[in-house]
Amino acid sequence: MSQGGGLKKFINCDFQRTGDTFRFDYPQNIFLNCKGTITTFNSGYGQVESSYLNVQRYNQVAGDNRTFGLYYESRRNTSEQRTGDSCLELRPSSATNYSRIPVKMSKITSTGGDMTLSIYIKKSADFNGDLQLGVDLLGSNIVAFSSITPTVSYATYSVTVPSAYLILDEVIELWARFTGTTGQIFVDA
Repeated sequence: MSQGGGLKKFINCDFQRTGDTFRFDYPQNIFLNCKGTITTFNSGYGQVESSYLNVQRYNQVAGDNRTFGLYYESRRNTSEQRTGDSCLELRPSSATNYSRIPVKMSKITSTGGDMTLSIYIKKSADFNGDLQLGVDLLGSNIVAFSSITPTVSYATYSVTVPSAYLILDEVIELWARFTGTTGQIFVDA
């Protein structure tokens, strides 16, 4: 399936076969309650790094929401969470090309000092990639990405935002940047 330009939404569609390759050259494409599975997300046709395909109710399973990007898949995981009913699972698919997605957003409520963003992260035992955290404000990276070394148990990882970047009532985003070809990263609030 190949589509270009504009936001594309596909609702209640049936792909008739599994393993279709999807090619998009626009960053946002949404599939709602579609039947069939997606195993390949192709980066052809001038696709930008930020392109993704969002599938809600993957293969028509309630609560199975997935996002496919150039070098990753993310999904809701209900067996590896720290607390609550689920966590975010990241599955990288490139040893050399980094994927970059937001993992936490926080509203700035005070400008009196630095602000620390914290998140819980763990990895699967077979994860073989690199994981970095950084912070964006209004689409610009304001705290450079730095590598962290997750373990197989949840631990807290933090990034501090200098007060000079904090503008009252704006939203800052904690981003994960990652590579790898085996294993998963799990992110929980």
